[in-house]
Amino acid sequence: MQQTHGQLYVDMRLIEGNDLNSVLVNGPMPVDKAVRIVEQVAKALQAAHKAGLVHRDVKPSNILLDEDDDAYLIDFGLALGTEQTSLTQAGMMIGSWHYMAPERFRGTDVDARADIYALACVLYECLTGIRPFAGDTLESQMAAHLTDSPPQPTVTRPDVPAGFDPVIAKGMAKNPDDRYPSVAEFAAAARAAIESPSSPGALHSAPTTISRSSKDIATSARWKRPSKRVIVRASGAVAIVIAICLAFFLGQSLSGQSGKAIERNRSNPTSSAQSNPSKVPTASTSDSPPGSAGIAADTAHDVEVVGFVQVGDSLNVRLKNPNPDVGLVRSPFELAMIEQGGAVLATEGQGGLPGAAVNTIYQLPPGGEYGLEARVPSGKTVASVQLTVLGRWLRWDTVNPPTVTLTDAAVGADTGFGGPSVTGRLTLDKDGPLNVVVKAFVRTSAGTVVSDVFVDCVKTGQQRTFQARSFAEARGPYELDKIVAYATSVKGAGPQYTPQC
Repeated sequence: MQQTHGQLYVDMRLIEGNDLNSVLVNGPMPVDKAVRIVEQVAKALQAAHKAGLVHRDVKPSNILLDEDDDAYLIDFGLALGTEQTSLTQAGMMIGSWHYMAPERFRGTDVDARADIYALACVLYECLTGIRPFAGDTLESQMAAHLTDSPPQPTVTRPDVPAGFDPVIAKGMAKNPDDRYPSVAEFAAAARAAIESPSSPGALHSAPTTISRSSKDIATSARWKRPSKRVIVRASGAVAIVIAICLAFFLGQSLSGQSGKAIERNRSNPTSSAQSNPSKVPTASTSDSPPGSAGIAADTAHDVEVVGFVQVGDSLNVRLKNPNPDVGLVRSPFELAMIEQGGAVLATEGQGGLPGAAVNTIYQLPPGGEYGLEARVPSGKTVASVQLTVLGRWLRWDTVNPPTVTLTDAAVGADTGFGGPSVTGRLTLDKDGPLNVVVKAFVRTSAGTVVSDVFVDCVKTGQQRTFQARSFAEARGPYELDKIVAYATSVKGAGPQYTPQC
C-alpha cells in the first residue's frame, strides 16, 4: 500500500507465469511438487486467517505459479471477515462449486475451515489430475459435497503414497469440527504423507498420466487467464491489507453485474411454460436392485420438459411427470443442450451411475415436478434441450415415499445481485433421518428459474428452515410459482443412501 499526494493506491507486482488450473490440464504432478505448492498456499491462507479473513474461493485458477514454481494466492475479492460468518448481504452463496465446503452449500456459518476443505480439494486435484467430484452443474456438485465420501487419491493414482488418503479424508470432512484445526496443520500432514508407503497396487513411483475429458479441457480453457497478470502474493501483513482493498473494490463491482436473459418456447413473457410441452421418451438401462419397489412393466414413459430459461451461462429446466401411476426415485439422467441447427453444445450427466449423487433426479412422483440447472458453454445459446432418463420407472403404489411438508415459503425481493432466494420451513413425516432436496420455481423478468437447496439429516417430525437459491442472474420482480420438496432416498425403492449425520 502506497500513498501519493494524499491518495492511497495498491502497488502490485507483475508476475510472469501461469495458473495452476492451466497446468493441471496436462494431468497430475509429482507428489513432492504438489505438496510444495499446497504448503505455500497454506502459508498465505494462514496469514489471512490470522488477520480474520476467510478467502472463500481457493481453487487452482486462483493460484499462480511463476517460472520457479513459487505459488501466489490471488483474488481475495470474495474474502469475508471471520465475524461475518454467513452469506453475503444479498443472500447469495458465491465461490466455485467444485471446491466448496458443505457448510457453504447449507448457508450456515463459515470460518477458516472452509478454506481448509477447499485446499484439500486442490491437493487431490494436484495428485490425480481430476477434481474431487464429477459433474459441472450446481445440483451435482452440491449433492456430492454434501453426501459423497471424500475421494481417495490412491484409487485413481496407485503410486501416490497411501498416507494421502486419510489426509484428504480429514481435510474434506463433512463436519468442520472433524477437519484439521488449522491450514498449517493440514499442510504439515500432507508433507508427512510423502514418507508413507505407496498403496499395494502401485507398480512404479512415476506419476500416472491422466488426460482430462474434452469437456474438462474446454472448461479449463474458459477459465484460463493471460500468463502476464498483475497479482498479489498473499503473505504478510501488506498482502492482507491489499486483500481487504480488493474485497472492497471487487465487492462494489460485483454488485452491478447482471446476466443476459435468453428464453426459448415461451408462451408469455414471465413464464417458461411452453404452449406445447415436449414429451421426451426415456430410456431405462439400470437393473432393479434387491428389495426395490415394483418395476413398471412398460418402461417407455414420458417426461414433459415444461420449459427452460437461459440466463447468461445458466440453464434452468423445469420437468413434469405426466404419468398417473409411475414415478422415479434416485434416477440418473442425461441432458443434452442443443443450439439452433441441431448441433449438441454440451451434455450433462454422461456416464452417470444409477442412484449416484451426481446428476440425479431424486424423486419425480406421478404429476410431480422437478427442476434442473446446467452450465451452458460460454458464449453459446441453447435453442432446445433433450432429456434422457436412465433409471427405472416404478409403480408408485409400491413406493410409499415419506412426505415433506413445506410451510411459510416466501421469495425475497430482488437486491440487484445474484438470483432469487426462497426461504421457508419443512417437516419430514417418517423414515428419518433423511436428506431433503427443495426445488422452487420463481418467475422473473427473464422467465421461470430454479432455486434449490439440499437440507441434510432431517429427522422425523423435526421442523427445519431452508434457503433455496438460484445462480441465474435474473432480475425481478420475483414471484414464487411453485415449490416442491422430496426425500433424496426412499426405503425399498431404488438405491439407498444413509445420511452421515
